[in-house]
Amino acid sequence: MKLIIRVIILMLMYLSVSFNIYAKNILLKDVLKKAIKTDVTVKNLSVQGKIDSISVEIAKKKKLLSVNLSGRYLFQSDKMEITLPSKTLSPTITIPGSTMSAGVNNNFDINMSIIQPVYSGGIISNNIKLKKNDLLMTKNNKLFSKQIISKNIKNSYFKYKILNEEKKILTTLLNELKLHRKKMQNLYNENLINKAVILETEIKKDEISLNLEELNKQLKTEQIQFNYLTKVNINDIEKNYSEIILNKNDSLAYYKNNHPLLNNIKIGKDNLYIGENISRGSYLPQVNSFFELHYGKPGIDVFKNEWNPYFRAGINISYRLFDWNTKKNNINILTYRRKKLENKKKHLIELTENNLNILYTSVNFYKNKITKTKTLIVNSEAIKDIKEKLFLEKQITNLEYLTFLQKIKKYKLMEQKNKYKIELIKTRINALIGKI
Repeated sequence: MKLIIRVIILMLMYLSVSFNIYAKNILLKDVLKKAIKTDVTVKNLSVQGKIDSISVEIAKKKKLLSVNLSGRYLFQSDKMEITLPSKTLSPTITIPGSTMSAGVNNNFDINMSIIQPVYSGGIISNNIKLKKNDLLMTKNNKLFSKQIISKNIKNSYFKYKILNEEKKILTTLLNELKLHRKKMQNLYNENLINKAVILETEIKKDEISLNLEELNKQLKTEQIQFNYLTKVNINDIEKNYSEIILNKNDSLAYYKNNHPLLNNIKIGKDNLYIGENISRGSYLPQVNSFFELHYGKPGIDVFKNEWNPYFRAGINISYRLFDWNTKKNNINILTYRRKKLENKKKHLIELTENNLNILYTSVNFYKNKITKTKTLIVNSEAIKDIKEKLFLEKQITNLEYLTFLQKIKKYKLMEQKNKYKIELIKTRINALIGKI
């Protein structure tokens, strides 16, 4: 029985450890997918996409016939009268004249009409294109929102990593100072150093402690921010995520071909061309065929004040002849708007190219800085024992020795910070070109 209990306990411990390992190695890409899926802006844009899809279907149905039912009551204060003059057939035979009334005061009509567009000058088909482009623009806006979410989460992740590395290095320095403080206390007890040395060490130790408190505050703030963005504890995320970037030329090409803002500018220009076609189409003949089934009192025979059915069928043609050159002015406005979009696209590409040059230069700068910092760390570690010996031999002051210890940690912190600064820049590059 005891053996069975031990086996169960071991299994539970194994499962607990396995769960903790899994829970604390959540992939950042999975967090991004979940955050994007649950974001309110993305959800609303998905809903807008459905609205746009319905609008496309509505626009398509404008090509089909429409059926309408209407009723009408008309009161006329007077009626048309037809007077027939008398006619003499022979000296002895005369047909007397008479007066007839046509129509009635109270008119009723129930009408069911069927209207089928025959020709619209391309207005209907171009309106369908506009609605389809609205759907494409919504999809691009949704993609752009996803890119912003991804950038914000990655920025928070790497900022937290920088702060955490700083905390680790300051904690190590604080432990070294505590150890140094104990050594100094022993030397002071043996009357080998004065009290000032201990106080100097205490001051340095307290300074580091204050810095750690500030760091803990910043870490907590960033942790809260990351949790707000993802609903996940940042400490459960994988530790070694690294951003992958293209080379500079490929990044610029990717931006030109894929960025949703540029794609929307392209669609916007297309919409303006479509607008020109609609404007021209409105000056072409507008042709509709119709069929109307009436049930009226009176019917088509105005001499009979009775309910009678009748129908009418035909073709309506309308044509705009003159409207003070409005077509030309409308097309000119659309042309100028297209020029504005072309200028905007050109400016965005130039601005992005310039920003990419700056960012890739920064990446190379920090890579070189890391290489030089590593050399500083190696050389500083090599003379660390020598510095301690010089201090013990009273060839350098305690303050000089403590400053040297801080420099070593500063170089190590600089190395780690620069690594994550590169990751932040890489995140900015991918966000700039529209790459999640």
